Amino acid sequence: MNIYIISWECKGLRCPDMKIDLMSGETPADVALIQMPNGTGKTTILNLIRAALTGKVSQWTKEDIKSYRRHGDNHPQGSFILNLQVDDELLTFKLMFNFEEGIVDSRPSYSDSEFDKSGGITDYDKLPINIRRFLDPKFVRLFIFDG
Repeated sequence: MNIYIISWECKGLRCPDMKIDLMSGETPADVALIQMPNGTGKTTILNLIRAALTGKVSQWTKEDIKSYRRHGDNHPQGSFILNLQVDDELLTFKLMFNFEEGIVDSRPSYSDSEFDKSGGITDYDKLPINIRRFLDPKFVRLFIFDG
């Protein structure tokens, strides 16, 4: 099984609004090193990627969630979208922040037609086991790390 992070997008969060595409034509990058100046969101992005992959965002407190709101911003919502390529299928994780209520809606969407005939949103525990085993928090920290 090949799993690649192919893109992510942030809007309305404490890091700058951005879309990062790690595809090189039709092929995902084998290794990606992201360099940004201090204070521009590197740690925030890493935390969001880890939270999206592991589902640990469901354990965040209201204060944790509200801490992702951009300083001085009063927008009620923010989002983080992470796209993975799993073999030839697309696996998307969306974290939809509601800062007013201090909640995050987080569920993956998997396009494998053999797994989910609707190709739609599912729960983490309903993802195929061959994918779920790579989303364990201890394993995720091995390949999403601060450099």
